Amino acid sequence: MSSVVKVEYSKLRLRIPRFIVIVHVMGTFWLANAHHENFWPHHSWPEFAALSGDARARTSVVLPVHGFADHGLGLPLDAEEVAGGEILKRAAMECDSLLVLPPLRFALAPYQRSTFFGVDADTAYDHMREIVKSVKSAGFRKIIFFNTSPWNEELAATVALDTHVDWEMENRVVNVSRLGMSFHPGAPAPARANAQAAAMRVLGLSAADVRANLERAGEADVRDADFRPGNFQQPEPLAPDESLDGETILTAVAAHLAQRLGARASRPPKQAGATPALPGKGWHSRDYLPHFDQPGLVQSITFRLHDSVPAKVIEQWRVELDCNDDGTAVPSDDPRSVELRKRIAEYEDAGHGACHLRNAGIAALVENALLHFDGERYALLEWCVMPNHVHALIATREGHAVSDIVHSWKSFVAKKANAILGGQGAFWMSDYHDRYVRDAGHLVSIREYIRNNPVKAGLVKTAQAWRFGSAGHPGSAGVPPAQTSGRDARAPRNYLPSFTPAQIDALPDKHNALVIISTGAIEQHGPHLPVGVDAILGQALLAGTLPKLSAETARRVFVAPPLTFGKSNEHDGFPGTITVSARTLRRVLCEVAAELCSMGFGRIAILNTHGGNSPVIVYTLREIQSTLGMRAGMLKAPLSPELSEHEAKNGIHAGEWETALMLACAPELVRMDKAVREYPARPLDSFAWMTRDVSQSGVMGDATAATAEKGRAWMDAATAALAARISRLL
Repeated sequence: MSSVVKVEYSKLRLRIPRFIVIVHVMGTFWLANAHHENFWPHHSWPEFAALSGDARARTSVVLPVHGFADHGLGLPLDAEEVAGGEILKRAAMECDSLLVLPPLRFALAPYQRSTFFGVDADTAYDHMREIVKSVKSAGFRKIIFFNTSPWNEELAATVALDTHVDWEMENRVVNVSRLGMSFHPGAPAPARANAQAAAMRVLGLSAADVRANLERAGEADVRDADFRPGNFQQPEPLAPDESLDGETILTAVAAHLAQRLGARASRPPKQAGATPALPGKGWHSRDYLPHFDQPGLVQSITFRLHDSVPAKVIEQWRVELDCNDDGTAVPSDDPRSVELRKRIAEYEDAGHGACHLRNAGIAALVENALLHFDGERYALLEWCVMPNHVHALIATREGHAVSDIVHSWKSFVAKKANAILGGQGAFWMSDYHDRYVRDAGHLVSIREYIRNNPVKAGLVKTAQAWRFGSAGHPGSAGVPPAQTSGRDARAPRNYLPSFTPAQIDALPDKHNALVIISTGAIEQHGPHLPVGVDAILGQALLAGTLPKLSAETARRVFVAPPLTFGKSNEHDGFPGTITVSARTLRRVLCEVAAELCSMGFGRIAILNTHGGNSPVIVYTLREIQSTLGMRAGMLKAPLSPELSEHEAKNGIHAGEWETALMLACAPELVRMDKAVREYPARPLDSFAWMTRDVSQSGVMGDATAATAEKGRAWMDAATAALAARISRLL
């Protein structure tokens, strides 16, 4: 993990990244809209193992349960997850001793016309029970089912009771319908309106959007509404109440949920606009700019040539804006700092000064300096070398202060650049600007700004055309920015739950379209990688592949909800692994395929990133072919030919390949200082094996050989190959 701090939650100690978005994603291809500090998939198995028995006893594990449905609210099918995920994330930030699992998306969907991607009751029951069993195996005894689905309240209650009786778990169910909002079509109108407004706020939908969706919806079909459980084939439509404020509703519901989850009794007050209370320097100032130097943050950094913005100009602006007149640093979110930053950016983009960074040789020096310690001292997420200034977005690592990182960049380049120019003296402005990333939405805006700065300044027409920046760097071009809360509106509209039922019905030629189902796992990946690797890589591969499809092909490719949990019982004994049975995996795949078939789709491709799933998937695909008459097969990302023969054959888990790809797509979660080289103790092709039989660390391969550069190149090649394969299937 390239950026971590030691965090104590009432003695619960995990090494966790702060204020970062974990993986490049597109649309809803993320594991969850979760608070990163307590998201289960972001931790490694030794971090789970290191928890004391007392810490495990205090920790509550949250399993979110979301359905895909038309609730008569004019919202897309995944409105429950979009709104519920945002509420849970906000609530989790207020709680200690909490771990949040990826959501369970495949549960009950009883109504053919208005509920989707459900499974039969036995499969849903077994699925939930198996997840609880894995949590118990990791040593935790408290489970909270956070349920947004009106059709799964009784199921969650049943599993909670039965696992309490059978395994003495301390279980609770928290239904969103008890928190002031409800997706149930039979709930009181104010509760439904609250759910509608909250989802609209997260999704960015207007009242006009919702009304248009309601006009295209089918006629209401509600029977026996007062005869429990009622029969809601097609819920009654509810027009949006424009007097409601979705943000206020989200805040209130999240506060109620936080109380149910065990929020802190009291919190130290925060100054408006200030950074969270963390150990370290806090706010300080070296010259005219405020700094916050804290390991574990994602930081946006700008440094400039000495003549790009004259000091007297900045001083005049400081006086005008009343910045630092009392000798203290003004936090970067203070309106005065925002305005100062805006003025400086506009001035430097105008191209003042000698603009020595227009010299390709000097610009290359800067880029190489930024890349040199990527993955060692920090994770370099974005960068752009402009004619008179430089932007860099990094996830910092413990032991490497931002001030030291920037000084090393500047001193190295200054010496080399002065030699090229035949000059001496000041090359860079003495100070620099840094700004920590607050949340996922903030990260998106910063990434966009950095990548598009050359376009904004009128230097090129497209971000990819700028030579010295991450947008045009091999392996990063075309990778979309990170996911905001809700759904990225710029992503291709091909994630099926982001549609309404009417929109799915209206899709042309569905029988000849292709639907991709991603299957992954939550399982141990050695001491240096998180347990969410397989699921993360599946989404990263999709995010990199879809933009490489031609426009014609892309119109015929859709994505089903991902199967995050996989058959991972070979990794039992390594805490943090969540496994489901072969029977449950098969049943869920069959149900998803049947749903797609009923929608009119005729072709499915499974993108699997966990080897333990493969045998089950293969025999299930044969069943799907025979029973549903669908064209069904598997997609697989090819291994890089650069791998050694020994690594290609024996590096099957958490080795060079997976580690390099994680360094490329989720560097904040990789701990290269913990990477090991361990190969299986005996050949694996002749007997059924468990990881603990052949590996002490959980690694089977050489993780120490991985680099971010290899990962970017391999990710680019793998996604290009997948795009070509998909095109051939169509």
